[in-house]
Amino acid sequence: MIKKLNLLTITLILSQFGYSQNLSKEDLLGSYQLKKIDYIYSDTTITVSPSQSGFLVLAPLRYAIAYNPGLNPRKAFENLSSPTEEEILAGFRSFAFNSGAYTYTEGTFKASPDFAKVPGFEGGEQVYEVNYIDGLYSFNMFDETYPGGEKPSWYGKLKIKLYFEKEQSN
Repeated sequence: MIKKLNLLTITLILSQFGYSQNLSKEDLLGSYQLKKIDYIYSDTTITVSPSQSGFLVLAPLRYAIAYNPGLNPRKAFENLSSPTEEEILAGFRSFAFNSGAYTYTEGTFKASPDFAKVPGFEGGEQVYEVNYIDGLYSFNMFDETYPGGEKPSWYGKLKIKLYFEKEQSN
């Protein structure tokens, strides 16, 4: 009886932590709102609360993600139909977006964009570990590979953890 009680207790504790192995692809389908970002370096973590709403949409065959990776809200162009070069550059830097195909197996989400903010990244790959903890889905990007097989300069030095809340349909 004590062994069964201990096993039940351990099961309940682990379910609180939301191990990714419990999530199926079907569990992930839907739309999500970005709640926070952790930039994880070997010696520090910088947490960003989004200044503007970001999103992730997972359909059976396609994903789309868009968010502001920085600390400050995006600034509107002074003249929306005729931005300055500085405004265009600031707008580009304050926006992350990719869309394409993905696979999800045993807690690992692999995204391969066919449309990307960064021209030339189409056909590359981003790899995330997915977990569900305390009502939030975390997508921890730990690997990125460019279409030619190269790695970015931050590879091995930085992990980006995106926390999403699943939106409920009305």
